[in-house]
Amino acid sequence: MKRNYSLPRSPARTTAQAFFTKRTLGFVQKQLPDRRRDTNKTTLTLTLSRPTGEGTARPVSRSFQSAWIRRPTEDDSASPIRWERAGVRVSVPPNLKLFLRESLIALLLALYSAAISLPAASPPPVTLMYTTTNNAPVHGGMATIAPFGNPYFSILSTSTNPANVKKLTTGGTVIWTFNGPGVGTNYDMYAVPALDAAGAKLYIGSDAGIFYCRNTTDGTKADGWTDFVVPGTGERRIRSGAALDPNNPLGPTVYFHCNNGYLYALDANTGAQR
Repeated sequence: MKRNYSLPRSPARTTAQAFFTKRTLGFVQKQLPDRRRDTNKTTLTLTLSRPTGEGTARPVSRSFQSAWIRRPTEDDSASPIRWERAGVRVSVPPNLKLFLRESLIALLLALYSAAISLPAASPPPVTLMYTTTNNAPVHGGMATIAPFGNPYFSILSTSTNPANVKKLTTGGTVIWTFNGPGVGTNYDMYAVPALDAAGAKLYIGSDAGIFYCRNTTDGTKADGWTDFVVPGTGERRIRSGAALDPNNPLGPTVYFHCNNGYLYALDANTGAQR
């Protein structure tokens, strides 16, 4: 079996000797030169054979002191000396605080790397609020504003139903519907409706190139508002959501992007282009 232990160096000349008996393991002899040594620890490895106890000692460094090695007993402390099943390893740390700190770091690393079992999160409950006519698709998200909590959303067209915007109660009952001007994909409204800070007006654009503003109370055109039509021909679809700026120096302004590559700014009260 193999035993490792640390011994202090001494500035004086010393010799080490020991003898083998039934209860004593062995000896090591080494003469130190006449010069001062530092007080650092030196490790000696002693290899013994079973079952006679005969063996040889091999110094790890060139100089060391003598010391007795005894067999471990059941009453021996587990720290800072550690005994192993296959042999005896004696490890006396030169700095006990450093030893304790390194042991604590090792413990924390072991705890950090250990798998932690957590209960699986439960999915939130789902409630069906509304089903569209003829299974018309709902492309965008829903808009709402506190403290009312009413949801607003747009529905794409089908072959028989125009694209529209709906306002529901919190229980899913339709309060009003705003329909586009015609049936077909040319009038679809993809964007999520935008609401002003007061929750009084709703803004949304359409694939027809028309930008709308409606009262949130009943879905009718807001007072003083004229629907804005993107000028020109060709690509004029409005699929971006609207952004509102109530603090613009020119007055409340609503912005949207058109697929023709232009960003538009309108008077949020009248629909006039800035």
